[in-house]
Amino acid sequence: MKHYEIKCDLESKIEEKEVSLFMIKFQKIFLFSIIVLSIIVASALMFFLTLIKTSFLISLIPAVFLFLTSIFITSRKVKTFEENFTGKLSIIIPAKNEEVVIEKTITNIEDQKYDNFEIIVIDDCSTDKTGQIADRLSKKYKNIKVLHISLDNQIHGKAAGLNRVMDLVDGDFVLIIDADVILETNYLENILKPFVNKNIGYVQTGIRTYSKGTFVSFLYDADFAITNIFMAYFLKPRSFGRGIVLRTAVFKKVLPLDESSICDDIQMSLKLNKLKIKGTYRPDITCYEEAPQTLKTVWLQRKRWFLGDFIERIKVNKLMFVFSSFMLFIFDLWIITFFLAPFSLLGMLFLSLLLSLLGIVSFNAKKFKIKNVFFTWLGAIISYLINLASLNLFVFISVFQFDRRISWYKTPRKV
Repeated sequence: MKHYEIKCDLESKIEEKEVSLFMIKFQKIFLFSIIVLSIIVASALMFFLTLIKTSFLISLIPAVFLFLTSIFITSRKVKTFEENFTGKLSIIIPAKNEEVVIEKTITNIEDQKYDNFEIIVIDDCSTDKTGQIADRLSKKYKNIKVLHISLDNQIHGKAAGLNRVMDLVDGDFVLIIDADVILETNYLENILKPFVNKNIGYVQTGIRTYSKGTFVSFLYDADFAITNIFMAYFLKPRSFGRGIVLRTAVFKKVLPLDESSICDDIQMSLKLNKLKIKGTYRPDITCYEEAPQTLKTVWLQRKRWFLGDFIERIKVNKLMFVFSSFMLFIFDLWIITFFLAPFSLLGMLFLSLLLSLLGIVSFNAKKFKIKNVFFTWLGAIISYLINLASLNLFVFISVFQFDRRISWYKTPRKV
């Protein structure tokens, strides 16, 4: 059994500039003023656009063009990789109080067809049996290492664990997954294939949920299903904090992470962008995670995601934060315009957007393992509206809390 423990508090490698309380207060007032100004500018822009009177036929032309363009783009064949590329993979599983799911996740990985890998479990001071289960499994499987972070450490969390695990990594590639993730049988084999291209620094895969039977889990899965499609055609990868594998050399470059942050995946994403690391997306393979069971849980999880996202953007690039906020307000006003004037130019474009989403789901249902097209489309819309409400609230909260340590919210596991 390979057993590691960190007992003393490690000094952070992150250099932080000392900022006076006056400067922090000034930044908060400045950002708040910019956000208010963004709302005014967005409102003025949307009001101006609504003044442009168009006939129904003229409004229909750009709407149809938008619909056909989106369908054409998403009807293309998704890139696949046939090369038999191999290499040793280090699978890192940060875990705190995961006794309900940790054994299922580890045994699922050990059942993979691909066998050139190691598993490193980061037991972050668990108060349940997570550490004991990991230690027991490390006796059964010789490719498991367990890193125990003790109570003596002042800083805990996923970012802190990832900062401390690098010395244990022996693989050519690093896969970071949550403790409740289940992988397809050929997942490890397929995820490495794009690395035959030496310019590829990371690979993102699709993600769905294995929790079924509740309205909330349905919304959650519908959101993931649509986002998988968007990543394949429109968005950059790294929308998720799981299902991403990096070359070990790239992983070293994004470290150290800010241990006070609650969004390690956003940190990594921003650093990968800054370093101009090229990546790709593999929507044809999927990992599965447990979905939240209640709307309250979804809300609290979104709070961690979006509040953490905005705070990271403020720290890294305030201009990017302001632009993201402005686009958020534009979309808010666009939705309002649709309900007030559904047959205006903006209203028709928004209706076309909704229909385009339905068409995209229909054309990609088989490719992305979507069984019920209409309800997945409807569920995604409801989920996006919840996300939008969350974003509007947390964009303001982040302005006043970017200098504070935000508490981590852990999604409850279902027994």
